Order: sequence, then structure tokens, then C-alpha cells
Amino acid sequence: MKRLAVWFLYLLLGLTTFAAGYKLAWRVGPLRPVTLCEIASAPERYVGRKVRLRVWLQRMQSSYTSEEFPVGYTSAFSACGADSGEVASILFADRADAEKLPVSISERGQEHPSTLTEAIISGYLTDDYDMLHCFSPKYTFTRVRLEKLFSSRTIEVGTPWQEWLPELR
Repeated sequence: MKRLAVWFLYLLLGLTTFAAGYKLAWRVGPLRPVTLCEIASAPERYVGRKVRLRVWLQRMQSSYTSEEFPVGYTSAFSACGADSGEVASILFADRADAEKLPVSISERGQEHPSTLTEAIISGYLTDDYDMLHCFSPKYTFTRVRLEKLFSSRTIEVGTPWQEWLPELR
């Protein structure tokens, strides 16, 4: 009888611990989305960790396709104030996520408007942010998942980003 009482206490303790952990996990919820500006202030804190970002995405389709970018090249942008911003390369884990974004066309010698979409994504920051990057953004996120799409905006060529982001005015 004593042994049964001990097992019952262990079971009760286990269920209580499970319930408390479940409630805590539910309360904390998913990570808060950050901007590329926050990452730029301390990138070493985010390297190799899963990061949720709220950014503007642009999916470019050009004559330059490769195995690495079969659905085009996707970049992310965060405004860091009225006169500055940060940009990152986005490598989606699932082709279907990339295909949900509208395409901006890029052809040599021709100018086309760009379409940008505000979104929340999650992915992993690579550790090569302190390397010299030629013609590419400083930050790269891999295994990116698209969590939520907001509005899209079409921007004419040559329009400064301050004009299409009215919340900065």
C-alpha cells in the first residue's frame, strides 16, 4: 500500500510539473519579432538562433537564376529611422513560401517597378555578417519560414524609400 501511495505522489508531481510547464510555455508564446535594425545593433546575440523578423520583402526574378535561388532572389528591408535602413538576404526553407510573394522583374537595361510586401518571417542568421560583402546585403537568413503577410506596395523606379514608408514622415 505504501508503494502505491509513493507512485501516486510521483504521478501527481509529474502531472503538476507538466501542467506548470505547459502553462508557462503558453504564456510566454512565440518570440517577439525584431527588425534588422535591432539585429545590426548586436548581431552576435542572434547568430545561429531562430529569429522572428518583421520586414519588407522583395522577391526578384531575373535572368540570373541558380540552384541556390530557383524562385528568384528575396531580400528584406527594415527602416531604422528617417535616413537609414538595413537589408538582408533571405533563403526560404520552402519554395512554396517564396512563391507567395509577388515578383519584381529585373532585366538588364530595363526599369520595372518593384513590389514590396510587409511580413513576419522566422529564420536563422548566418555567422558571416562581419565579412566584406560585395553587391550583397550584410546579413543572410537561412531556413526561413513565412509566418504572416501584411500589405504589398508597388514602388516606381527611383522612388526614395522614405516616400513609400509614410510611417517615417
